[in-house]
Amino acid sequence: MTKSMIGHNGCPPSAIEELEQTAGDLYGEAENWADGAEIANDEQAGAVSDLINMIREHTKKVEANRKTEKQPHMDAAKAVDDAHKPIKESLDRATSVLKSVLLKWQEKKDAEQRAKAEELRKQAEEEQRKAQEAMQRRETLEDAELAEQAAKNAKKLEQQAAAAAKANANSKGSVGRAVSMRTRHIAVVTDYKAAAAWLWQNRPGCFNETIDKLAQQEVNSKNRAVPGVEIKEERSVA
Repeated sequence: MTKSMIGHNGCPPSAIEELEQTAGDLYGEAENWADGAEIANDEQAGAVSDLINMIREHTKKVEANRKTEKQPHMDAAKAVDDAHKPIKESLDRATSVLKSVLLKWQEKKDAEQRAKAEELRKQAEEEQRKAQEAMQRRETLEDAELAEQAAKNAKKLEQQAAAAAKANANSKGSVGRAVSMRTRHIAVVTDYKAAAAWLWQNRPGCFNETIDKLAQQEVNSKNRAVPGVEIKEERSVA
């Protein structure tokens, strides 16, 4: 294989240019062999084997050069990250502590809102009871008016109770958005067999990737007798 030692503008070729040119030569030689014709004899097989090894060796050089050229950029990026890391960590620490302080207040406020919602719910139930009694004993227009008013009061209290129950404790200052309290539900598995049985029944697809991976691990460890797993041979050139 011949390579020109002249790069762009008459300058010596750069490392990447040399690598690219050699790769092009190897690729061209590969095209000569991968033309649809089958290997006819051991000599041709040996030539193809040699070409594969030459490509492997050149691939190693390409990878080595990639790492070499990339390293200064990685070092520069790391330097930027290292300079910003303590600043961000201090701000994250401050935010975490402030959130803990604010959470105590918001939990107290949330408890008050829940108590208010419960009280309004009880008042709504009482008004609803009064309305039903008034409807049953109404004998005059005044009784009917009182019954209707009691029903309206009950409905209004129900709406207020529902709004209070949905209200989210938040704190709004003069800068930025309100900081609200969020509730997150965390699954804690206490019976893996029961959970797996339910998930397999209702979400079987989520197991496929994990089962595939575990089955392949068994096959890699020479276990050829995993129930429900068929072993297929796949040949390749190493």
